Amino acid sequence: MREIEIIKRPKSHHFQKVTIDGFADLGITPAIKGVGCMDGRLKLTNPDIKRPIYSGEARWGGGSPGAVGALLALDKKLPVKHAIKIVNEQTKKEGKEFTAHKHCGHVRTALNGEHDISPEKVNNMISYLKDGKIKIKKDKYVGDHGEKAIINVFSRTNTVTPLDPDDQFFRQDITRRNDHLTEVAKKAQSLGSPVTPEKLVKKIDEQVMNTFRALVKEKTPIYNIHLDRPVPVVESGGFVAPRR
Repeated sequence: MREIEIIKRPKSHHFQKVTIDGFADLGITPAIKGVGCMDGRLKLTNPDIKRPIYSGEARWGGGSPGAVGALLALDKKLPVKHAIKIVNEQTKKEGKEFTAHKHCGHVRTALNGEHDISPEKVNNMISYLKDGKIKIKKDKYVGDHGEKAIINVFSRTNTVTPLDPDDQFFRQDITRRNDHLTEVAKKAQSLGSPVTPEKLVKKIDEQVMNTFRALVKEKTPIYNIHLDRPVPVVESGGFVAPRR
C-alpha cells in the first residue's frame, strides 16, 4: 500500500491524492459519464478557452474504436459496420457518445497488423467512421507524448489525474471498461456472435499490450490503483518493454 493523503484546499474543499513513489502524485477525482482513449496527453475540451485538462471519462486503448477492434478480432465473420453498430448502440444505451480521436496509436498499431485484425478491416472501420454514418464525439489531444507509466484504475465511481500536468501516463479505467465490454459482448451474442465477455476482455488486454510495446520508448512501469476498496491501494503490475 502506498501513501494516501488528504490535501486541504481553500473553503474547506478536500480531495485525496495517491503518491506513487518515484513517479507522481495523482489526484483522485470523480468518474464522469463518457468514453476516451488511454492517451496520456492533455485533452482540449473547449477550443474557445484553449485550456487542456485531464478528465474523468472511462478511458481504455483506442476508446470506442478500440472496443470495435477487439470485437472484430474475435469474430472474423462479423462485418465492420455491424461491429460499429453494436458498440455504438451499447455506448448510447449507457448515455455516452461513440468517441475517437485522430492519430490514435492504438488504431495505428492495429493498422500494422498487430491486433489480430486485417489492416483492410481496420481501414474499413476508419472509412466508415469518417463517412459520418454515426455521430462521433471527436476528442482532441494536445502536446507531445511523454507517458512515463501505465495506470490501471479499478473503480466505478472514481479515477485519477496527475496533479502536475507534466506527469503523463497512459490510463485505463479497467472496471468501467470491462462493464462496457461485457454488455457489448452480450449484445453481439444476441445477434449470433460467438464472442463472450471473458474473451472480449482478454482480447482487448492483448491488443493494448501490443500497443504499449509499440509505443513505449523504454521499460515502462505498470501500476494498478484500486479505488474500489475502503482505503485506496496501489500495486505494481510489472513493466512493459519496447519491442526490439
